[in-house]
Amino acid sequence: MRQILCAVFFSFLLSLTTNAQQALLTASGDAESNTGSSSYSVGQLACSSLTGTTGFIIEGVQQPYEIQFFPGIEETTNGWIFKGSVYPNPTSGVVTLMMNQGNPFGFRYRLSDSRGNLLSERPVEAAQQVVPMESLPSGTYFLTVVENEILLVTYKIIKR
Repeated sequence: MRQILCAVFFSFLLSLTTNAQQALLTASGDAESNTGSSSYSVGQLACSSLTGTTGFIIEGVQQPYEIQFFPGIEETTNGWIFKGSVYPNPTSGVVTLMMNQGNPFGFRYRLSDSRGNLLSERPVEAAQQVVPMESLPSGTYFLTVVENEILLVTYKIIKR
């Protein structure tokens, strides 16, 4: 009886299929500096992409990372040419909105989630405005800068 149970057990184990990673890399790692970080891989053997009507998926070991900037109207109502940046992006806490204007009077920022829900709206009080995001869950957010209800710029922010 014991031999029959052992034979059935081993037959069951042999019939199972296994899945494993498909990439054998010759090298990989993370590169970091005080201005940002990046991960890399060398020797990826398999990578494919699938495209549908609502988007695309890229399969592979390393995924591309994209920071998007959506410009609005460049010239503000007071004659400034708007130039700014948001850092760090991606973030795990706060982001800093840095603007080249000396006087951000009349500017407001709006933080919304990926569904378009407005999470916060506040006046920009300094050329380097801190935008708190610590209490928000990981995801994609949009930081929009407006002047007198005119869209100047929208930044896509990734929260880890």
